[in-house]
Amino acid sequence: MRRLLAPAALLLAAGCSDTGPAGERALAILSGQNEVPPVVTTAGGSAAFTILSDGTVEFSLTVQNITGVTAARLYQGQPGAIGTILLTLYADASGSPPIASQTLVAGRITPADVAPVPMDSLLTLLRTAGAYVNVHTTGRPNGEIRGQIVPS
Repeated sequence: MRRLLAPAALLLAAGCSDTGPAGERALAILSGQNEVPPVVTTAGGSAAFTILSDGTVEFSLTVQNITGVTAARLYQGQPGAIGTILLTLYADASGSPPIASQTLVAGRITPADVAPVPMDSLLTLLRTAGAYVNVHTTGRPNGEIRGQIVPS
């Protein structure tokens, strides 16, 4: 498994500001039902995000009952809509072996990871359910499980 954080290809709306307290948490519950269009799968997962006092974000992505994971990405977008990639959390072009349950990737998102997107714009999306996580597999390259990130 390789962890890859790629720069975003999209500038988010200007004027967003980072005004929330450190230690805020956000969570996404991933399932095939959240995909667009919905996918029938036994796979599932969760992603947790914590905004730290230095303005970075710690994250972890756990998956269950999934095979052939090729990528996990953070997208800007609303439920039921296909969004725009903000950054890649995980990439392995060969696809993972079967995963019963494990943390696929964990790390920290810094301003350099999302450049040229302002970090405060990413924080705003995490705080307002404006982003989601999508896990792509060899069998479902457009996404097998997805979850909207909501404050928790």
